[in-house]
Amino acid sequence: MMPEYGHALLCLALGVALLLSVYPLWGVARATRG
Repeated sequence: MMPEYGHALLCLALGVALLLSVYPLWGVARATRG
């Protein structure tokens, strides 16, 4: 596997993990505010 693909997959995995960790917190904050 070429390094570019590994780097892209690493960034993608980081983005998904960040989204999955931030999304529930954002939903709770939005629910409590509403």
